[in-house]
Amino acid sequence: RVGKNCCTFMFSILSRYLALEFLRFFALFLLAFVAITSLGNLVNDLNQAFDSWSGFLAFLRQTALLLPLLLELTTPVTVLLATIAAFSTLSRTSEVIAMRAVGAGSWQLIRPFLITACGIALAGYLLQNYAQPWMQKHWGNAGVATGLPAQWKLDGDRAIVYFGPRQPNGEVEQLARFSWLREPRHLLQESLQANKAQRKPEGWELQAVAERQFDDSGMRLEEQESQQLSTSDLPLLSFQPRRDPHYLPLLELWQDIEQRQREGLDTTSHWVELFQKLAYPAQLFLMVALGALLAATHHRQSKAAESLAIAVFLGIISWILNQIFLAVGHAGALPPFLAAWGNCLLFLVLILTLARWNQS
Repeated sequence: RVGKNCCTFMFSILSRYLALEFLRFFALFLLAFVAITSLGNLVNDLNQAFDSWSGFLAFLRQTALLLPLLLELTTPVTVLLATIAAFSTLSRTSEVIAMRAVGAGSWQLIRPFLITACGIALAGYLLQNYAQPWMQKHWGNAGVATGLPAQWKLDGDRAIVYFGPRQPNGEVEQLARFSWLREPRHLLQESLQANKAQRKPEGWELQAVAERQFDDSGMRLEEQESQQLSTSDLPLLSFQPRRDPHYLPLLELWQDIEQRQREGLDTTSHWVELFQKLAYPAQLFLMVALGALLAATHHRQSKAAESLAIAVFLGIISWILNQIFLAVGHAGALPPFLAAWGNCLLFLVLILTLARWNQS
């Protein structure tokens, strides 16, 4: 039992050491990406940044707003580079050989990297879904009142309602409701059109209303300057700007998908973003596995620099492929699952091929 406890303690020390080595290189590479981007942004807005104090503050806000997206895009390649750098350093100092000599297998060597990648994925999730929206709300232009697009909504199975462009204060430009009879066949029964509508707590107030009734004898037109409708006379309508599904937490995104499905709205982009959020941690794990395989391969050939160059190339390819898959998925030309997981599946095939080649 004493020997078993000693081994457990020793491997826990090794796990912490490997995780710290990985985090050290991850922080260095990530800091390099952030510094390069910030410097490029500074050169691009050099005059504005140093023109006045307010201009400098605006530059800082603009740079801060770019960081969450930058970190999201560069994290996979950073994980890949950090894995290769950590394993290459440990191999160069013969520490990997020493760890294997005391009984550490491949899984025990790579496990601390995977656990650390879980923490990185969680930090990226919080940054994308909570920090980024907060920054956009307080530092961006989210506080400016902007109009919401027009929208068609079904009112049960006997009417359809058109809501024109609307404002967050409840004002709607143009409103039209078309009702029909289901039996004996679908026939238009009445239409109601208003040049303006205002949503109030007690109901709807319509302006410049034209109401048409259709029957066997023809059409009857009735015009009114204003008309009141109860809340139940029209479908529920949100006046809050919809958040980009890319920045919605998983639960809120799922609820938004269900709501849009009830409203008969397209949910393709939402499904793509939902699967993408699930695929992102898997992408980091694959990068750890790929980095470990590349480091092992080039250590035997003493080509650590070449492995880093290949890692940069594969990281760029991964980013390009991921953006292509997502764009095609958002366009509806590819199933959402494949759009989000296509890049991961391709790199999984690459990893399995490389692993088999290393064993041969």
